[in-house]
Amino acid sequence: MKQKKNVTTALTYIALIIGSIIMIFPFVWMFLTSFKTNAEVMQIPPTILPANWDASSFAKALDLLPFGNLYLNTALMIFLRVVCAVVFCSMAGYAFAKLNFKGKNVLFTLIIVQQMIPGQIFIIPGVRI
Repeated sequence: MKQKKNVTTALTYIALIIGSIIMIFPFVWMFLTSFKTNAEVMQIPPTILPANWDASSFAKALDLLPFGNLYLNTALMIFLRVVCAVVFCSMAGYAFAKLNFKGKNVLFTLIIVQQMIPGQIFIIPGVRI
């Protein structure tokens, strides 16, 4: 019985290791490809390691995009969303916990459903306003 459990555990670990290699490979490929030249990227058959390690694409990316401003805007947006969520959810939680009113369960269910559905599903691609 114990040997059957050990075999099952070993097969589970092997499956998890294979799955993790499959999941990690695209990130490793992307990282190694970032050091290749354009000719090496388009080469058939593709090579895994670059012949000449070239980091100039990182310098180009830093010159073309204002990463400092982008990170600052993202941090500010996330901070404001978190603050607003904490304030309004705290007020709503207090109201749901302490007050009794008609439609409380329906409204609570709507709020929970709204928080469970990601906002990205409401983005409609290709529509211009």
